[in-house]
Amino acid sequence: TTRGFAGIFHAALDGLAPADILAVPGDITARLNLAEVVSPLRLRGAAALLGRIQRQVRELVATTAAR
Repeated sequence: TTRGFAGIFHAALDGLAPADILAVPGDITARLNLAEVVSPLRLRGAAALLGRIQRQVRELVATTAAR
């Protein structure tokens, strides 16, 4: 579920440097072979969630750099 993926991403990304978060590949779910156990709809949700996290990190970095 989305909540489950959010928890996984939180556990994996919490405390990492912004560059490390942005370096996570968008196809991470495919690289982990999750398509064998998770529906395509859930995988798209996970990809969208990661994309949102990375977008927010980029925005935060840009805001911090502009100061």
